[in-house]
Amino acid sequence: MQTTLIKNNFESAQLNNQCCQYSLMAYSINTKGSSNLMPPIELARFQAKEPMEDTIIRWMHRIISNKQQFSVQLVQHIDAVTGKLRIGIVDTTPFIQLAAQLSVVNQYIGSYDCPEMQLNIRPQMHIPQSEFVFDGVFHINEFVLLKKEHAFDAYKQLNVFGLRP
Repeated sequence: MQTTLIKNNFESAQLNNQCCQYSLMAYSINTKGSSNLMPPIELARFQAKEPMEDTIIRWMHRIISNKQQFSVQLVQHIDAVTGKLRIGIVDTTPFIQLAAQLSVVNQYIGSYDCPEMQLNIRPQMHIPQSEFVFDGVFHINEFVLLKKEHAFDAYKQLNVFGLRP
């Protein structure tokens, strides 16, 4: 005996309207050539509906692929309030410029009744004190778009956007 699941139009609309969670991360290589790897830097986090994915990827590709690779210098300090080691970026100008250009994607997301993008224009990395200390100059050569269907899922790589050399 075969069973068939019949969905009404309301249930279909609910499935299509469900927002997925996305994260746009910067990845780097150390310009000193050492094995120290910097953890990825999250530039943006947002929610969007799955049918919007292709358009978001195309727009992000146009924006990001026109940007040149850039370097970031990291500075370590202990947070006075929490006592935890924080790693900050000396010059956040490239992140601020890219965030401004992503406002077009943010408007598109908003037009589909999804929450606004959360842009991180002053990235800080919180590293547990037991972890390896990162320092130096790192070269950002790509951004990766990650996606998860539900809050409890792990992020999966959706697309890679290379920067111009």
